[in-house]
Order: sequence, then C-alpha cells, then structure tokens
Amino acid sequence: MSGKKLTGNGLTEKQALFVAHYLSGPAALNAAKAAEAAGYSANGSRQTGEKLLRNPGVAAALRERRIERNARLGDELDLHDAKVITHLSRIAFFDIRKLFDDDGNPLPMGQLGEETAAALQSVEVVKFGNADAGRGTILKIRMADKLRALELLARHLGLLDDKLTVGVEPDNPLAELLSFLQAGAGRITPAASLRPK
Repeated sequence: MSGKKLTGNGLTEKQALFVAHYLSGPAALNAAKAAEAAGYSANGSRQTGEKLLRNPGVAAALRERRIERNARLGDELDLHDAKVITHLSRIAFFDIRKLFDDDGNPLPMGQLGEETAAALQSVEVVKFGNADAGRGTILKIRMADKLRALELLARHLGLLDDKLTVGVEPDNPLAELLSFLQAGAGRITPAASLRPK
C-alpha cells in the first residue's frame, strides 16, 4: 500500500482505509484494530490508532463520514437528534407515579402512555402458587438509568465538560515561578548537590 495522497480528501490510502475500518466492520470504533486492518504494523497499532484519531485530516474525514452515515440511517430509521433527545428526556424526567393508579396498584401495561413505556427498561411478571394455597403475582419493573440519561442530556447541552483545565492565576507567585522555569531561565538544583563535600 503506498502513502500517496488521494484526490479530494487529502488522506493517504492507509488513512482512508483506517477511516473506513474504524467506522464499520469488525474493527469498528477500535482504533488499534482499524489501524491493523488498514495495513499499519500490528506492533504499536494502539499508538498508531490513537495518533490517527488525533490527525486533523483523519478526524475531519471521520466527522464527515459519521454525518453522512447518520443522515442515511436517520432517513431509513426515522432517527434524528430531536427523537433521541426526546427519548432521553422521557427517561431523565420520568415520574414513577405514572406506573400506578390512585390506589397504588400497578397500571396494566396497555394503559401505560408512550412517555411512561419509554422509561421502562424491562418488566417481569412472576406468577406463583396454586389453586389450593392461593395464587399470587410479583411484578418486577426495571427503570432505564435516569442518571445516565441526565448525563447524556447535560453533555449534549454543554452543561458538562470532561476536559480538565489546569492553570494558575496570573498574580499568583507560583505562576511567576512556573513561567520563569518554563522559559528556561531558571534551573532547580537538587538539594543533594548543595551540600558541602
């Protein structure tokens, strides 16, 4: 495989293959496997994959292909941002009281509204007993993860930032020392070398 540039997108053939493998097939979303599948060496494929993901041209191609794929899938499956956000909102802001009638009895499944049903992860009905001892039913309801839905919504709305920004205030004496050291103007001498011999 040569490293020649492709016309149009400016990626090498291997980079273009990496993009294709990263977005589909057995190597999907696994940078190391996608790098190997694209023809990069298996030795160091993890580092190569990570480096490729940080490459501006590869990142742009991945973004473009995802947008194209999402548009195609969105049309085929009627999946769009608004639908996903609506479903996450139903989970995040679900009121468990909607599962019960005024007397505290569970509502039949057919009476649950679309919003309520969307917030359920699973429902299990266990019937037990016999005619002599009596019969009973246990209803196990598992709700979708509210905190996870809230987290995803908060990320989408830009309310959460996972990036750690480290810095110091400019007037802080430590900032001055750090600037001094970063400029290479000062050297710190280890304490051991300051001892008299």
